[in-house]
Amino acid sequence: MRRASWSVPLLAGFAACTAYVDVNPSGDTGGASSTGGETGGAEGPTGGSSAPTSMATGETGDSTLPESCAEVRVGTPGAMDGEYTVHAGGDVARPWQVWCVDMDGAPADYLTLPMVGPDRNFSEYVPGNGQGTAVRTMYSRVRIDPYGLRVDVSDQTFSSSSGQLMHGDIVVTSMPYAAAMDCVDAGSTTGRGNLDLRGTPFTVPPAQFKVHGHLAAGSATPGANEQVIDLLGGGLCGYIVPDPPFDTDSPINAWGGFYLQLEYMPL
Repeated sequence: MRRASWSVPLLAGFAACTAYVDVNPSGDTGGASSTGGETGGAEGPTGGSSAPTSMATGETGDSTLPESCAEVRVGTPGAMDGEYTVHAGGDVARPWQVWCVDMDGAPADYLTLPMVGPDRNFSEYVPGNGQGTAVRTMYSRVRIDPYGLRVDVSDQTFSSSSGQLMHGDIVVTSMPYAAAMDCVDAGSTTGRGNLDLRGTPFTVPPAQFKVHGHLAAGSATPGANEQVIDLLGGGLCGYIVPDPPFDTDSPINAWGGFYLQLEYMPL
């Protein structure tokens, strides 16, 4: 097992929280409130199949291994929401289990996170004095682009949140996936987060995490052969997230997009 740590405190004297700093680098106190989806581990199939799908016939008539829920539906007309086996890049040597949603409409692909619990697969915002209570969002599945293997950190379909705080004039009740933030003090890193992909065939390259904000600091520490990433972040205000493609606002509520890059584990 290799273990490295990216940890770089940052000083930036520009506008708090919405500024961009391009540098590599707790328990809940509020009441619980659901933000959609289930609040615990992943449930069993609801009409789908946990067994590998058969060879799917694409729109062109070619016989291929399915890469996505949409391709599963092409190869298995009438397929229902649930779990299916797909193959990254259509490669028989790179199977993984996808959870398919809205199979009778616009199929969406989700990666089930087997490792759930108070300190697994969560994001957190620790407030400063008078802001409110710490906001923590826990995830049991994340939406994924099955072709580019990027996770939509904004999708909270399968998550639960607790706490509430004020960020300026914005009420914060949830956090995107793969984020750690606080608004406590210069160089503070009391905000925490965790990504744990054990039980899946994916890893998380840690170099993609960047610290942003005002008087900010943070770190992304990998473990378990980069299947686990522990995040620390904060400042006045500051945070650490997968580097977005352009400058954005602070990562609160449903912030983000397909920002988090995964990799299939080397065989």
